[in-house]
Amino acid sequence: MFAIAGALAGLGAAFDSSRLGAIDPNAGVGLELSAIAAVVIGGTSLMGGRGSVVGSFLGVLIMATLNAGLAQVGATEPIKYLVSGTVIVLAVVIDAWRARNLKKIPS
Repeated sequence: MFAIAGALAGLGAAFDSSRLGAIDPNAGVGLELSAIAAVVIGGTSLMGGRGSVVGSFLGVLIMATLNAGLAQVGATEPIKYLVSGTVIVLAVVIDAWRARNLKKIPS
């Protein structure tokens, strides 16, 4: 499994370097927050690890749209991080609220 992940990471790096025409070791710095936000928005629970690929893909689309919109209005990087962090916190709060309400429903 780790070999497949490493091979896919190498393939992604090759695509990225061919797109940029150069190799930058710092190219992915700061993308961790966006990745976590996209997965959490997509419905993956941080408390139990349940989620789906389709939900994560929809979360990526939402985050990409949000980032593009913030770039359109000229938001600075700290504002983008603040908005992404707020979205993560809201998604976690909604997930915790949903999990609590599901426990109250008798089976």
